[in-house]
Amino acid sequence: TYGLSPQADIQVSEVSTDGLSTQFTLRLRGRSLRAGVALPGVHQALNATAALAIADELGLNLAQACASLAGFEGDARRFQLLPTADAPKDVVDDYAHHPSEVAHTLTAARIAFSERRLIAAFQPHRFSRVRDLTERFGTVFDQADEVWITDIYPAGEAPIPGIRAEALARHIRACGHRRVHYVGSQADLIAYARSELKDNDACLCMGAGDISQSAMAIANLDA
Repeated sequence: TYGLSPQADIQVSEVSTDGLSTQFTLRLRGRSLRAGVALPGVHQALNATAALAIADELGLNLAQACASLAGFEGDARRFQLLPTADAPKDVVDDYAHHPSEVAHTLTAARIAFSERRLIAAFQPHRFSRVRDLTERFGTVFDQADEVWITDIYPAGEAPIPGIRAEALARHIRACGHRRVHYVGSQADLIAYARSELKDNDACLCMGAGDISQSAMAIANLDA
């Protein structure tokens, strides 16, 4: 087993974040070493630990594995920092669409962009998923200063009566978030970002649908 618990066979401790990078101490087989990955969040330290544990199990040189891992910047659409126009803002594209993914991603973003206004632009995925998980979405956006909810991406599903993005936005607001906005279509999201984003904002675009294209457009609103 691996994790933050002292009962784990492979233990992770002393996790620290510097901007978009995460460092941690790894203890396994009587050894202790410092490792890191160029991605923010405790969950990234755990993912990195799993990779290093497998490398060790396969007999690879752990020091070399740590050195290689330090330069790994992640996969596309997993906290992917997009190139932006000249305006001083950051836009992140992320595949998170399940409540636990959203929570982990926003926690990492809050650490990475600690002194900045954090916008969570979220495209709900599938009518059935929104129906089944609305309650769990209630508080997962609390780390964001503002939440922008777009229309549901159907992924081939037919609409379900009563399951709408506006209702999800109302539920998140009812659970205590003070700044939740239903913005409509992806075109509406881009237009809303054009009017609302300010210098030095960080905009985290999340979802498993076509919000990725919107993220790229938002990153270059001033181009």
